[in-house]
Amino acid sequence: MWEAICMTLLATAGNNIGKVLQKKGTVILPPLSFKFKVIRAYVSNRLWIIGFLMDIFGALLMLKALSEAPVRSFSTLIPFPVLLGAFFVISAAVSV
Repeated sequence: MWEAICMTLLATAGNNIGKVLQKKGTVILPPLSFKFKVIRAYVSNRLWIIGFLMDIFGALLMLKALSEAPVRSFSTLIPFPVLLGAFFVISAAVSV
């Protein structure tokens, strides 16, 4: 069960750090649309791609963790993603 808890912490960190990296990557990008130039701009933005992959990896790791342990063991970890996300959003705002 401890492995699942560690996987959950890593997954939430990956999700939240990925979202922050995506947000930082979109600063220079146009608003998202289905135009070829816009999609190419997103795909060629390294920071956005790294954030996207971290977010996907975090989601897959969370699914793996949930399959390994009962859901009740994760109920105490629910506030962690919110706190971690707040920390990275504040640190991203300070560094800009």
